[in-house]
Amino acid sequence: MTIVKGGLMNLTVRGIRYNPSDATREFLDKKLQKLQFAEGYIHDLDIAITREPVGRVSFGCKTSLFLGYRQDGHL
Repeated sequence: MTIVKGGLMNLTVRGIRYNPSDATREFLDKKLQKLQFAEGYIHDLDIAITREPVGRVSFGCKTSLFLGYRQDGHL
């Protein structure tokens, strides 16, 4: 599963060997609401959820966040 949202912030959510449920999507939406204050500074946010198929079921989550800022000034 891959979700890509445009606008000021590029958001990509990928599932690797994992198909996220509706509950997972709701959880991510709830957590991403906390980043709204910095939406103007976040260029790209990449979230990769991985299911490891070894032994017991285990999951990993890696994120990459790319920030930028605008500096206004007057001479």
